[in-house]
Amino acid sequence: MKNEQIAGTTLYYKVILPKDYDAAKEYPAVIAFPGGAQTMPMVDGMIARNLKLQADKHGYIVAVLSAPAAGRFYEGGAVVFPAFLDKLLADYKVRGRKFHIAGISNGKPPDCSTPRLTSSARWRKCEWHALMSLHVLMIAMIGLPR
Repeated sequence: MKNEQIAGTTLYYKVILPKDYDAAKEYPAVIAFPGGAQTMPMVDGMIARNLKLQADKHGYIVAVLSAPAAGRFYEGGAVVFPAFLDKLLADYKVRGRKFHIAGISNGKPPDCSTPRLTSSARWRKCEWHALMSLHVLMIAMIGLPR
């Protein structure tokens, strides 16, 4: 588990790296939001049930976030963006400097038109797939470009 002070709040998250990760290579990246209360147990559940296997199988970097004290990501927790994206871009070579977004149930990010998300030139396109189950999440990751 990692934690960062971002926008005056502590953000806890986990990063899954592809099998045989090479820091010199670029990889496609997914930011995943857990459903429910968006707590670390929800993050761990998503990783254990599906995300680790899919990240290894398809060669993705996957960051899974727990909601900060500011609230779930649709209730104020979005204050961590775009600073958290900048942090990931500094730490990892993300292909095209673009992120795919995935989530379960209420694990969706705020509306893509939110200025906080679109203010960064690196955040040019926001695509959200409302995913209702881990099975659908697996299908969505399989369908992402490599």
